[in-house]
Amino acid sequence: MNLALSSLMNKLKKQIEALNNEQLTVREKIKTLEMEAVGIKAELAKALEIPAHIIPEQEISRLNFVIARQQQYDDLQMRAMDYEKLLAIFQERHLRLKTELKTLEKYRERNALKEKKAAESIAEKEMDTWALLKSSKKYS
Repeated sequence: MNLALSSLMNKLKKQIEALNNEQLTVREKIKTLEMEAVGIKAELAKALEIPAHIIPEQEISRLNFVIARQQQYDDLQMRAMDYEKLLAIFQERHLRLKTELKTLEKYRERNALKEKKAAESIAEKEMDTWALLKSSKKYS
C-alpha cells in the first residue's frame, strides 16, 4: 500500500513538473505574440498617416498593406486568446494535481501516525505483560 501511494505521489509530482513546463512554454508564446502585435500596431499607425499628396496607386497599395497587417494583428490576438485559454486550463489542472498531492500526503501522514500509535500500543502491552510476568514470578 505504501509503495503504491509513493508511486502515485511521484507520478503526480512528475505531472505537476510537466504542467509547469507547459505553462512556461505557453507564457513565452503569449509574450512573443504580444510583441509581434505591438510591432504590427506600430506599422499600422505609421501606414495610416495620410500623405499630403494622394497618388491612387500608392493609396491602393497602402490600404492593401493596412488591411493585410490588420488581419495579421487580429490573427495574433486570436492566437493569444487561445493560448490564454490554454493557460487557464493548465492552471486549473495544476491546482487539481496539487490538491490531489496534498490529500495523498495527508493520507500518508495519518496512516504513519496510526501505525506509530499501533506500534506504541503493542509495545506498551508487551511491557505490561512482561511486568505482570515479572511480578508473578517474584511472588511465586
